[in-house]
Amino acid sequence: AQSAAGSEGCGMTLRLSFPLCVAFVGGVLFSHGPAAAQAADKNEYVPQYPEDIEVEKDVEFLPGGRKERLDIYYPARSAGGGRVPAVVFFHGGGFNDGAKDRKREISVCSDLARAGYLAVSATYKLSRAKGQVTWPRNIHDCKLAVRWVRDNADRLGIDPDRIAVMGGSAGG
Repeated sequence: AQSAAGSEGCGMTLRLSFPLCVAFVGGVLFSHGPAAAQAADKNEYVPQYPEDIEVEKDVEFLPGGRKERLDIYYPARSAGGGRVPAVVFFHGGGFNDGAKDRKREISVCSDLARAGYLAVSATYKLSRAKGQVTWPRNIHDCKLAVRWVRDNADRLGIDPDRIAVMGGSAGG
């Protein structure tokens, strides 16, 4: 699949073997409710998932009981029930920060699911301590996430030949 970023129409266009257009407009989610109020008091972030999208959270994809996980955003199934394309999204953060369930990741993956794609937001090994070396473990984690999606195509209802990868900053 080709991946040439442009700036036509919706803000960002990826040219792939299947159509995909992601607009970063109006997709901001705001935390509300008691859990968010308690978190605000402690300066903690509480992910706010959309109510109109089915999200399977914290799915294991790495061997050995690693803590990194992925979230799966399911599209509404069409009457035809055919397999859908998938997009695996990797967060940014300079390989030392970031998470699969921050506002940008939730917003992008929710918009993709609404557009008919199965979206996956995955985490990878981060360098949290000064001097900690994570290369090439982090890129191997990303490859394993894509491989896991392809290996689970039947369970996920996707076409294993139509998987795109995108991300922000270090994740892109």
